[in-house]
Amino acid sequence: MKKATSAKELNVLIVGSQGSHKDLVGNIILGRNVFDAVDATFDCEKGEGEVCERRVTLVQTPGWLRGYQLCDTAELLKTETILSVTLCPPGLHGFLLAINAELPFKDVYKKATKEHLEYCFGEKVWDHTVVVFSHRGDIDHETIEDYISKEGAPLQSLLEACGNRYHVLCDDGTDNSTNVRQLFDKIDTMVAENSCYEVESRLIQTVEERRKEVDKKAEELRLQTQQQRQRLRRLLSEPKPSLRILMVGWVFSGKSAAGNMILRSEEFHTGERTMKALKQSGEVAGREVVVVDTPGWWKFFPASFIPEVVKTEILEGVSMCSPSPNVILLVVPPDTSFTDEQKRVTEDNMKLFGQSVWRHVILLFTSGDTLGNKTYRATH
Repeated sequence: MKKATSAKELNVLIVGSQGSHKDLVGNIILGRNVFDAVDATFDCEKGEGEVCERRVTLVQTPGWLRGYQLCDTAELLKTETILSVTLCPPGLHGFLLAINAELPFKDVYKKATKEHLEYCFGEKVWDHTVVVFSHRGDIDHETIEDYISKEGAPLQSLLEACGNRYHVLCDDGTDNSTNVRQLFDKIDTMVAENSCYEVESRLIQTVEERRKEVDKKAEELRLQTQQQRQRLRRLLSEPKPSLRILMVGWVFSGKSAAGNMILRSEEFHTGERTMKALKQSGEVAGREVVVVDTPGWWKFFPASFIPEVVKTEILEGVSMCSPSPNVILLVVPPDTSFTDEQKRVTEDNMKLFGQSVWRHVILLFTSGDTLGNKTYRATH
């Protein structure tokens, strides 16, 4: 890939975890609301504008879950992040690593940041990175230096990795033009010292070919799903008896939220771990629907590590669907990885329901709004 050479142009990637204020950084730089505050997505966002007499292109990359390690990130998110550099032709001047100065920065966040950036952009990424701290004016420390000192070794070592290049952007309603110009000066100095970021063309080609292959399989699955939906619509047009649904899956997979969506009401508590089986019901599409939410197993732990009290509650959920569940919805969140290890763990935990359980299981993917224009097949 060619180097970015024009002094009048500035091509930059904004990277960081979910909740890191990537959108805030981009909007302050461009001086208007371009980037969506909803950063739980697999899509890159591109914004352009004339800023400080320069043609500026910013690309906001998908954010990994804050504190989650690389192995727990969906493959699609990694792929889209790697390919984000192709949205900045003819080349990239550098990276802005967004860090929310309103939140603590522990060692687990440093490790996650290091893993994701080096996997997607190589170990030399730090030579081309400026850390941008952002906040909305409501912080309990006087200066960013206070924040850096307070957070200690994890944040300080991250800053050292990128040559102690950092900047502060505050969304407090004041004019940021001078502050943005100073940020551009820091980027220019970094480019003068380390040149522009260069990506290996062979890597991009390999990743693009892999994405095309996945997209092809995803389209085949989409057509199959469309045919299944048509058959289901025909079946649903006929009078049906009550429906009993058992929700299962790992901890924080979104079972409770999915149950609320099915019943079209806030019947289950969300945002906290489900500890006991809970039964709720309602009328949906003209039929009585019973939904039973159950405690989840841990994503990486096989059945032998699950406490007996949890297994008892899960089986209690089956009893609540008396005489038996019509369907078992196995809930899977697409915004995290699902490797062979998770497949083995899931199969092991599902043995609790007997050998014939898979004849009654439908996979239910949650957090569909995070996918943008992607498909579920493409995430893994």
